[in-house]
Amino acid sequence: MKSLHRILKCQSHFLKAIIFTFLISANASLIPLSAEEFMEPGYHCKKKIYSFRVIEETREAACHGLISIYETARRPRVYIHKNNFEDYIYEWSIPVSKSRDSEGSKRRFIEKISFDNRCELKDVLYYNGSTYQYEPCKKVPDVSTSTSSEVEKVPADSLVHCGSLSWKIEEIQLGTNSHLSKFLKGRFEVKNTSSLADGPWLRSILRKRITIRKITQLVPYEVIVNNQNEVRGVIVTHHISNKETTAHDSNQTQSDLLTPISTWKKDEIRLVCLFDKTFPLLSPALISNSSSQRKRKTRE
Repeated sequence: MKSLHRILKCQSHFLKAIIFTFLISANASLIPLSAEEFMEPGYHCKKKIYSFRVIEETREAACHGLISIYETARRPRVYIHKNNFEDYIYEWSIPVSKSRDSEGSKRRFIEKISFDNRCELKDVLYYNGSTYQYEPCKKVPDVSTSTSSEVEKVPADSLVHCGSLSWKIEEIQLGTNSHLSKFLKGRFEVKNTSSLADGPWLRSILRKRITIRKITQLVPYEVIVNNQNEVRGVIVTHHISNKETTAHDSNQTQSDLLTPISTWKKDEIRLVCLFDKTFPLLSPALISNSSSQRKRKTRE
């Protein structure tokens, strides 16, 4: 009987140990790995949260501001100056409709994004009343979204970039072929290139079709061509707003003259992008198609 009692007692302890272990593991599964798992994905700017979609829409609007052909268009403001304007960082405020407080009222300091000349997002910024300056918002990633490796991309070799614009190589070749006579008449020599092995280089204007707010705009850009009729690069113009310090009216008092006025003035910069690899200005396929069409017309 004693041995049976010991066996039952040992089994009881064993069952208790199993149940205790199960309870610990069950409770552990309920404990979050990090606080971010319960945070809404997006940018957390103090008491305001912006979804990735809102930020992307803001970035696209800012990019369109750089290239819109209309003089009245809103332009991105220079946020951080650099010695080389190609390295400028710009700012663009998030739309008022998205930035209102919980009661629907307009706030004094609105969040904004910062981005570079390639239109790549740098930060989402909010105004910190304690430090009196803009600081980065906290980014909470969406773990449910697919990774970039799962998204089908255009091969990098078939794309060229300059500033906020990009082209397929065929797009430049097709644009040249469609407006060849105009392209050839409008060529200008690029300075200091006549002594180069493939010089002189020539530049001429083409236009890229961009849709901005459901309106098609033909955005001009320049193509640089060497003496072998190969594309060496492109030139893109960005329209920006730069802060300018101006003097006061001479009729004002001396005390007023000591404080200069800062205003935003529209400006433009030209980004010159030379490619590592050249490509033919005219596609052989396009040339053969054009010649075939001319032969058909001649026969008719």
